[in-house]
Amino acid sequence: MLVVSIFGAIWILGFTRAVQLRPILLTDYALQVRVGLRWRLDIPRTAIASVSFTGVNAPPKRTPGYARAALGDPNVVLTLGAPIRAYGPYGMVRDVTRVGLVIDDVKAFEQSMNVVALANQR
Repeated sequence: MLVVSIFGAIWILGFTRAVQLRPILLTDYALQVRVGLRWRLDIPRTAIASVSFTGVNAPPKRTPGYARAALGDPNVVLTLGAPIRAYGPYGMVRDVTRVGLVIDDVKAFEQSMNVVALANQR
């Protein structure tokens, strides 16, 4: 039991560190969603149909076409115009049309999304 407990503690520390080192990144052309080493999803900016920042009603877990990209209740939900492939652990693949995100600073994320959208329109 001691070995299993030590292994579990090391796994939790590794997962926490992976989440810190692989954050959600917003670039000029894509939103790169990373959930530690669990899920990876690259969403082109042109594929985002809508973004819900307030009054987010996320679908339940295991809803087809929905990916919850973080632990906890999402405060931002992206709706995509076409399915995007999400890559998970052990070779798992899922096609998603909605993505729930947990963002620390929702206002800054909203402003960044708007600034990048305006720059791409010019």
